[in-house]
Order: sequence, then C-alpha cells, then structure tokens
Amino acid sequence: MEAIVRDQGQLAPDQAAAVVKLATKSNLLFGGTADFLVARELASLATYEQKLSLLRCLFALSSVDNSISLAEESELHRIANELRIDRADLVALRLAHQQHLPGRSTP
Repeated sequence: MEAIVRDQGQLAPDQAAAVVKLATKSNLLFGGTADFLVARELASLATYEQKLSLLRCLFALSSVDNSISLAEESELHRIANELRIDRADLVALRLAHQQHLPGRSTP
C-alpha cells in the first residue's frame, strides 16, 4: 500500500508510510464516520488536483487484488461525490481500471 500511496500521491517514502499508518489506525478506531468527516474536510481544503490524486490513489489501492468489489466501487463514487470530482474525471478513472470493475473484463 505504501508504494501505491507514494507513487499515486506523489509523496516521499516516509510520508507515504505515515499516511498508510494513520489511515489504518483511524479506520480501526473510528470506522466510516471518521472517513466521511475527513473527506468532507479535505474537500474544503485541497486543490482539485489533490482531490483527483487522492481518488486516483484510491482506485489503485482498490484494484491491487485485480478486483474492485461492488462495495468498493460504491465507496469510490461516494468519495468522488464528496470531493466534487467532475464526472469526466471519474469516468476516466473508471475506464483506466475497467478490467477490475465488477461485471467488466478487458476485450
């Protein structure tokens, strides 16, 4: 996960390690409620490119096992909506990961 966060988030290795550690601990302690609050705060503070970078990272992490479940896809859409990601950018990310989406396969 650290490598994906580092590459997709364009972070230094120590920053990527800290992000993964914080996300893991936060999820264990607070669950989905904290995730929603963090997404809402990020939406108000981050640039559009930072938000898009985060969503790109989340798609990459979700597809690391070569499959994005319906629940994961739903959560990705919810986060995209909360971050106010343009539909065209979301479609581009979905197309980039289409082989991992439920019910999809590459030709």
